[in-house]
Amino acid sequence: MINPAEDVVNVWLQECQVHFVMANINVPPPHRFVKGKKIAGGRGPEVDFLSTNGRGVYVWTEVQVSFNPYVPTIDRAMSIYVKEAMAKFAPLKLEHLKKTYGIETFKKWFVYSPTMFPKRRPETEVEYRRLLAQKDIEAISFGRVYSEVLKKQIRMGYDIARQWLYLIQHVVDSRMKE
Repeated sequence: MINPAEDVVNVWLQECQVHFVMANINVPPPHRFVKGKKIAGGRGPEVDFLSTNGRGVYVWTEVQVSFNPYVPTIDRAMSIYVKEAMAKFAPLKLEHLKKTYGIETFKKWFVYSPTMFPKRRPETEVEYRRLLAQKDIEAISFGRVYSEVLKKQIRMGYDIARQWLYLIQHVVDSRMKE
């Protein structure tokens, strides 16, 4: 993985949610036709995580976290954010998961960046979570994921996710001192 947020979410799914995790599942792209000839190319979309607790509960988790996100005007932001989250759970991905793994029902978790919302208007984040819940998607703040991982003190070891945790904590600590 290249995305540090995905690395941290992977640790969270394994250690805090006690899930077996498959990461970065490639979905074959649909075939395109140009002048009657079938053309294929590219890797196609990707499912960030498919996990299970081993007791028949399957969770499809998508991650979209930016430490410095583009924030549109408040009146347009909510519809843009909801559309982006919905696009992560595309029907093409769903059909691939059902066909490949034989699983009919999934919980859908969307890990988002809390920095998308202005601190002076916390109700916007609550509204965002409500709108996604109406679409059967549980919106989970990366701040929650990060704090749960830190609470469990899952920082031992040399894998990349734990290195990201050290780096993020160092940046946060240094900003707190300023």
